[in-house]
Formats: sequence, C-alpha cells, structure tokens
Amino acid sequence: MSNAPAKIKRSQAERTAATRLALIESAKALFAERGYANVNTEHLVEACGVTRGALYHHFGSKIGLFEAVVESVQEEVAHAIEQEASRESDHWSGIKKGCVTFVRVCTQDNIRQILLVDAISVLGFDRWREIDTRHSMASLQAGLEECIKSGVLPEQPVEPLARLLSGAVNEASLWLAEAPYSQSRKKQIYSALNHMLEALVAKYPNVK
Repeated sequence: MSNAPAKIKRSQAERTAATRLALIESAKALFAERGYANVNTEHLVEACGVTRGALYHHFGSKIGLFEAVVESVQEEVAHAIEQEASRESDHWSGIKKGCVTFVRVCTQDNIRQILLVDAISVLGFDRWREIDTRHSMASLQAGLEECIKSGVLPEQPVEPLARLLSGAVNEASLWLAEAPYSQSRKKQIYSALNHMLEALVAKYPNVK
C-alpha cells in the first residue's frame, strides 16, 4: 500500500514549521534592530517573503508573533546559561556563571531591545514573567535546589531566593542596557554581582 498521503501530510507539516520558524527569525532581527513600535506587518512579511495571511495564520497578530519571538529569545538565553554553567565543576560555581551569563547575553545587541526594552511593555508584566519563569527562572531554581541538597546553601524555600536573584540580575541587565558599551559600568555590575553572590555563602564551608 502506498504511503503517499503520509508523506504529503509530513511535507505539509514541515513546510508549516519552516514558515513559522522563518517568520520568527525574520521578526527577531527586525524587532532587535528597530524596536517593536517601529516594525509593522508589512515590514515583517517583506523580510520573510510570505503573505500577511501567513503571518496571521501562524500567530494571529503582530503581538502574537512578538510573543513567539520573546519565547525564542528566552530559550536562547536559557540555553546559553545552561551551557556555561555546565562547564563549571560544582553547582554554586554554575549558579555564579549562570548569573553573569544572563547579564552578558541579555545585553547583547540582538537581544537587548527585545527582552529588556519591549517585552514587558508589549506583552504586559504578567505574561512576560510567565515566559521568564518557564525558561531562565526554571534553570535558576534547579541550580539552587542542587546547591541546597549538597549543603552549599542552607535549607530554605527555593522560590523566594530564586526570585530575589532573578530580580537582581534583571535589574543589573536593565541598568547595563542603558549604557551597553560602557566598560566601566560592566566592571561595576560584574563586581557587585560577584560580591553579592559570595556573601550568600560566606558562612558555609562547603563552598569551593
């Protein structure tokens, strides 16, 4: 029996996925360069080479596409953090490297405008936090749980600590984003971040 219908269905699904990804990647570049307010649907479909109908079919609206872009960028940030943290020899060093990586990656030119400038104002705080929690926050909580299990940090609820650290690195990223090419500001941020993290474990001998 021929499996042609299955092949056709798979081919259609692959084309659909490819179009969706192409729209996200094209939109990501435009939103990063120009900002959300300065990009319209015509810019988006021209950059991707698709119809406006295709954009609405996949995302419903410009905001829907932007939300998908924010999800994609958050995944990139979380992946970068996990990669850098995994190279460290212990969980606490991984946490420290992850925090530094978050600030560094979020303030890069291709991410800064999307995550630090437009995401909250366009999507609203609640939706932005939901996305952030699912990606970067989840990674941070997992790392802190391992630090508590191994005795590097004292027994305590993980979520409050994760939210405090997340707030600190988000604010550090926002401050650095105001002057992203200032070496002086970068030095101050990374120094303050290191002192803050070291203070959390200063009384605990299990920290390397």
